[in-house]
Parts: sequence; C-alpha cells; structure tokens
Amino acid sequence: MADRPARDLISNFQLFAKIASSLVIVIALTVIFGWYSDIAIFKSILPNLVTMKFNTALAFLLTGISMRLFFFNPQEGISYKHKCLIAYILSAIVFLIGAGSLSEYIFSWDLGIDQLFVRELPGAVQTSNLGRMAPTTAVNFILIGIMLLLFNKKAKRFMPYQVISFAVGAVAFLTFVAYLYSVKALYGFSRYTTMAAHTAFLFLLISFGTLCIRPEGDLMAVSTSRSFGGFLFRRLSATFVMVLVLLGWLELLGWSKGYYVSELGMTLFVIIGTIIGLVIIYFASRRVYLLDIVRENTSRELEASVKIAQEKTTELTAKLKELEELKAAVLNVNDDLGLKQAELIRAEESLSYEKERLAVTLNSIGDGVIATDTEGRITLLNGIAEMHTGWPKADAVGRPLEEVFNIVHEKTRQRCVNPVKMVLEKGEIIGLANHTILIARDGTEKVLADSAAPIRDSKGNIIGVVLVFRDVTAQSKVDEQVRELSTAVEQGPAVVVITGPEGEIQYVNAKFTQVTGYSFQEASGKNPRILKSDEQPVEFYKNLWDTIKSGREWRGEFHNKKKNGQLYWEAASISPIKDADGAITHFIAIKEDITARKATEDALVKANEQLMKLDQLKSDFVSTVSHELRTPLSITREGISLVIDDIPGKINDKQKEILLTSRDNIDLPPLVVPLLMRKQARFLV
Repeated sequence: MADRPARDLISNFQLFAKIASSLVIVIALTVIFGWYSDIAIFKSILPNLVTMKFNTALAFLLTGISMRLFFFNPQEGISYKHKCLIAYILSAIVFLIGAGSLSEYIFSWDLGIDQLFVRELPGAVQTSNLGRMAPTTAVNFILIGIMLLLFNKKAKRFMPYQVISFAVGAVAFLTFVAYLYSVKALYGFSRYTTMAAHTAFLFLLISFGTLCIRPEGDLMAVSTSRSFGGFLFRRLSATFVMVLVLLGWLELLGWSKGYYVSELGMTLFVIIGTIIGLVIIYFASRRVYLLDIVRENTSRELEASVKIAQEKTTELTAKLKELEELKAAVLNVNDDLGLKQAELIRAEESLSYEKERLAVTLNSIGDGVIATDTEGRITLLNGIAEMHTGWPKADAVGRPLEEVFNIVHEKTRQRCVNPVKMVLEKGEIIGLANHTILIARDGTEKVLADSAAPIRDSKGNIIGVVLVFRDVTAQSKVDEQVRELSTAVEQGPAVVVITGPEGEIQYVNAKFTQVTGYSFQEASGKNPRILKSDEQPVEFYKNLWDTIKSGREWRGEFHNKKKNGQLYWEAASISPIKDADGAITHFIAIKEDITARKATEDALVKANEQLMKLDQLKSDFVSTVSHELRTPLSITREGISLVIDDIPGKINDKQKEILLTSRDNIDLPPLVVPLLMRKQARFLV
C-alpha cells in the first residue's frame, strides 16, 4: 500500500504554484508595458544589465496563463478539457517562439519575429541582435513548450514534464548564480545576447511552479510525504542550496580581496556541488521514503492478521458458549413447555384486549381512518370514515378503496390517483395533492387533507396500507378568503405598510415600491423614518406615536421623501393590531399619494387670492369712477330735460324718444352710462 501524501502539504505546494504563475504573468505584463511605454527599469533591473526582450516577456505571459489553466480539476469533465486545449495551444506558441529564435542563431537567418511588435534601439547592452532573446532563453522556452504539452502524460515510473521542469530550473539556476557571482561567461555566450537576470528568475518560478501543481505525483511524491524521507527532503534541500550558494558567495568575496585565484573555478564548484548535493539528498530521502512505505504496509498486514486471529478466537468462544446454552436449554425444555403454554394464554388475552383498545381508539379520534390489504380492498374503517364516505363498515369492508373513497380534483373533476397504489409502489408515506374532493355515497362533497402509509410486519414486509384523512372544507374556504384578501392588499391602489411594535417594517405591498422607490428587501427591517423629509416638526411625530401606542387610530398627512429624494404628500391612517389579550403586536398603515391633490389645492388657493386682489382693484376703480362722474352726469341729465322741453329748439318725436332713454340711463351704474351716452350721441350726430 502506497504512502498517502499529506493534504495540507499538497495545498501549500499548489498555493505556491498559483502564486508563482501569477508573478510570472504580472512581471511579463510589466515588461511588455515597459517596452510599449519605453520605461527602462521595467525592461532591465539595472541600466548596465541586458533587457528582457519583448518576445521573451510574451512567451512568459503565455506560459503563466497555461500554468493557471492546468490548475482545474480533471474531474470537471468537458470544461477541463476545453481549458487544457487552450493551454496546449498556448504551450505550442511558446515552443514555436523559442524554436524560431534558436533557429535564427543556428542558421543565421532573420524570420522577422525579433522586432515584430516593438523595435529596440541600437546600442542595447549585451545584445547581438536587436530584439532577439538569448540562445539559452530560446532553449528553455523550447523545453517549457514540450513540458506543458506533456503535462498530462505519464511514463511508466514518472511524469515526463517533471524531468523537463528540473532541466529548465537547472539552466535558470546556473544563470541566476552566475549573475550573483558576476560570472559573465556563465549567463551567455560571448558574442550572442545574454539571458537577463529577471528572465532567469522567472524560469526558476516556472520550474518550481510546474513541479508544485501536482506535487503528489511520481518524482515530487517524496516532497509531500509525511514519512521520514519526506521530512528529510523538505528540511535539507532548500537549506543545502542556500548554504552552498552563500558559502560560494563568501568565498568569491574572499577572492575579490585577493585570497583566491579563479572566480570561475569557484563558481563551478558551488554549482556542481549544489546539484550533486540535491541529487544525494533526493535519492537518500526517496530511499527512506520507500522503506517507510514497506514498513507501513508490513505493519498494516500484521495488524490485519492479528485482527483476523482475534475474530476467529472470539467466534470459536461464542460457538462454545452457544453449545453450553443449547445443552442447558435441552435440559430445561420440559419446564419451558408449561411456561410457554401459560404465556400463550396470557398473550391471547392481551391480544384480545389490544384489539378492543384499538377499536375504541380508532372510533375516538377525530380523523377518518381506512385500512386496506395489499390488493387495495378495505379491511377496516372507523366511525369518522363512515360519516365522511357515507358507507357503513358492514357495506364497505371487502370493497375496493376507489368504490368507497371516491376522490376527484376540485378544479378539473378528474379522478385522483389511488393513494394505496402509490404507497405500494413507493413503499413510503404519501399525501394527497391540494384541491382534493371526496364525493360521499349520497353525492355530498368535502375538501380533504390526508396521508397514506404502509403497514409492515415484523420483517418489514408491507401487508397493507392505512389511510388517515380529515374534512378541511371550512379551512379551505378560509384559506381562499385569505388569498383573496392578500391579493387585494398586494394589488390594491393604496400603500400598505405593516410594522412591528417598535416600528420595524415587516411588510410592504407593491404600491409602496411604486410610490417610494424602495423595494421590500430594502425596506424590510427598517423604520418608516427612511421616508422622513424633516419638513414636519418633531411634535407631529410624537403625537402620532402617542396616539397609536395608546391603542387609538391616527389619521393625518405626511410630507415624505422618496428614495430618489423627491418630496411627496400622502394621507395616512395608522391603526394598532392587537392579539387576543389586547396587547399591540403590529401597526398597519394605509396611505394614499395625494401629491397631485395637494398641488391642485395650492393652485386653487393661489388663484383665489389673485381673484380677491382683482376684485378689490375693481371695487376701488368703480368707486373712483362713480365719484368722478356723478356731478357731470347730473348736469347732463338736466340738459337733456331742457332739450326734451323744446327750450333750445323744436325736435322730432324720434329724437325725443332717444333723449328720454338717455336720461333714464343716467341712473344706471357709472361704468355703463358713458357707453350708452357715446352711442346715443353718435346717433344724434
């Protein structure tokens, strides 16, 4: 039996892999942005170091995305297959980028891919061809492309991608340490572009990240094991690498002080020593790991053998005990026969008593009870069932259930499925559907609520069905009235709000949402003060609460604010809802939006005030005119009288008639007289 890897260690390794892939994507995007924005520090860490080429950053971006896609669980089926397909396509592109760049070095040609997206200015540090990645970088991308394409492939004893990942990490580690030790000969060929420092760092992240995606498999299994070998590998590997690199750096520092002769030899020593040390640690740890597995398997097999032996011993002991008991039972069989006979008599008496008690119980309960056999024929029904069905027990027993228990759907009038058949098919308790009607023997109808359950014997076999039902006609009518009332409240033209005794909103209807803009979810649990506009004084609200908390109804008008900040008027009636003990449990508010009516009333008040002002102006004007015209009109009246008396001269009858009319009109209101005078004067002229 193989050693099971530790779940928590696997999770930690996979978390590192996710962080590594995310860092690769972020750094790659940063470099791409640096090329497009011409920011030098984004392209190279220091001014005197080689830049990470644009194609290198692009390949890193595609690699990071592929790593993220491989994190999905293969159990996800078609979804995982689609994501793997995308990852394989991106991996192939990475391979082609590396292969194309390497071919340009080998065959001395230019495929036009080096500066396809951006152009690098001449004079770039440690760059043989502008925009072209280093040969070692191209080789690593070829290996990464192959590694990702083989990600889900498995050889006989290991996963090939893990071996390639180690190779990528080895090249990156060599370059990274060379940068640390300032050995230019190791991070690039003399006349070709060299690998950038942050390029080597990203290769290390990719190498360790891909190994950690599935750390429980094959070459990485020892790293997640709880065995001594796994513990040894996790503790020594990283420490061994860091110690050797640090010692090498210290030795190189000593050489720079004149203590050593060759920096190259020292660097190679550290690198080779590190690799050899890791290999030794790995194989030693794996050996311990395999020995632990063998030991654990042996221990488990031994424990299983001991357990089987103990079970056999226990079984033999039990059989011996059974034989002893059987022997004692045979010796006492005669005595037991007499006791059994007495027990049988008592059992028959008890059974008779239980039957009588069952019959009394069935006839005493308020629900109808009908029992049937497995053929669906009635074997028992109580008095309530007789009353509801109209069938006496003597007539009903032995008949099919459908004949006595005639049930149809209230709306469609179609016969309902026989509940006994449903119980026998499913072997479990079932209930009737809603709107089930029982048609009694005399044709009367009743709404029922019922359930049917199987009757089982001591072995669990179904030997019949029991049906329990009750008349819920009155309750059905009440429920219908409640539904109609609820519909009326919900769809009514008035706003309805129900709150708890402390004012927390528990219900609002659709009209509330239409008027205020607040949905039920937004208003639920809030206080109605969310509508408060501060247009009304505190005393107004205090009077409201004093009124309704005293158990009285309050009527009035609110000047409230909607959700969108718009003010509106509403007339409201708020009443307390009390329980059977008279305690207030809720408050209900019925409100109407009267904003339009208020606006009309305000307009009428303003119009009335304007009319009153105009009426006053008219009265003032008439008073002035009457005062100014009274004296001239008196003189005119006297003059007309003189003309009628022929004092100035003789006039004809027609003229005299007109003058008489004019004199009479002088007594009319002052505003009318001048008009008549002007008309008559024109006639006279």
